[in-house]
Amino acid sequence: MRCSKLVMCALSSTQALDEALVRSVQCSKQARKALARGDVPVAWLDVTAADDAVAERLAPLLAGPARCAHDDDAFEAHNARTKREFVELFAGDGLDPANNELAPATAVAVARGLDLDAADAFCDLGCSAGALTMAVAVATEARLAHGVELSPRGTERALLAKERCGDDRVEFFQGDLRDGVDHAAYDVFYCGIRGVASRPRVLGDLLETLCAQDKPYRLVCAGFGVDIRGLYGDRVSLVRATVLRRAGAGASYADAIPLYGEGEGPRVLLEYSIT
Repeated sequence: MRCSKLVMCALSSTQALDEALVRSVQCSKQARKALARGDVPVAWLDVTAADDAVAERLAPLLAGPARCAHDDDAFEAHNARTKREFVELFAGDGLDPANNELAPATAVAVARGLDLDAADAFCDLGCSAGALTMAVAVATEARLAHGVELSPRGTERALLAKERCGDDRVEFFQGDLRDGVDHAAYDVFYCGIRGVASRPRVLGDLLETLCAQDKPYRLVCAGFGVDIRGLYGDRVSLVRATVLRRAGAGASYADAIPLYGEGEGPRVLLEYSIT
């Protein structure tokens, strides 16, 4: 199983991650303990001026509709649709519809760090409006750049980005990440879904599906780990932690870039190998 050969400043595999960064990792005490002990290679991925330049090409593809004024009928229609989506698609299964969209430069850096080549088929599980999938298409040679999103509104925005770029490698699907795509068609998955309560269950269902396939995968989780002590302990292993920062920054929690901007979102990417 090939792991990411990231273009970054890498810390020693025996050096523990900053304590605050370790605490920020959700869902898995097992992952936090491994990070605190220094059992997992940790690397810092620099967001560079070159990433900013690629992001300038990416941003127009991701542009959404203009915001409606609060006294506009369209604003009321937007809110009504948002509520309807939540009730029909998220609430019943206890899922969190919170946006997990990456800023363009962050998406480009994450895509670059995945080290995808022409043999790799990539899928973003819970892709929101498609920023990372589009960054993979713009910044890498991946064979496929796909995304699945439960929200129809998010999928519509992602499909608009696909239409603007005209890249045949790109596709988006509206559906549940657990059964909305053919997982066997991909090699590398990224998952940045929110929901502390529901996420372990969703990831457990996903691992069951992936481990049922007779092929290796890479799974990159944004800010959370997975419990691998049970049925899949012999198939799933934590192989790398990655933290983003601006080029020239230090190696502390304060230097780490929150993935969703404005101080929001996870700061540690955990990569799992599924064999």
